[in-house]
Amino acid sequence: MIESLGKPAQVQRFFSSMPYNWERDGGTLRSFREVVKRHEAHCLEAAVGAAVILEQHGYPPLLLDIESQDLLDHAIAFRKPF
Repeated sequence: MIESLGKPAQVQRFFSSMPYNWERDGGTLRSFREVVKRHEAHCLEAAVGAAVILEQHGYPPLLLDIESQDLLDHAIAFRKPF
């Protein structure tokens, strides 16, 4: 599966196709394998998963976590440094 997702746009589509993990039973930080198994992720789980995939294709595994005033953090993976 990782081999088939060789371009950043493919990785984005893969994670965008998943339902959002609303953590209904409490907070989660699922591993990449668990995200793939459950086909569900919140933004940090998807960002870590994207970094895992992109790193295998030669991109640096870069993550950014943005904390908002309402304490709803957002995480994203980058394909290149700024």
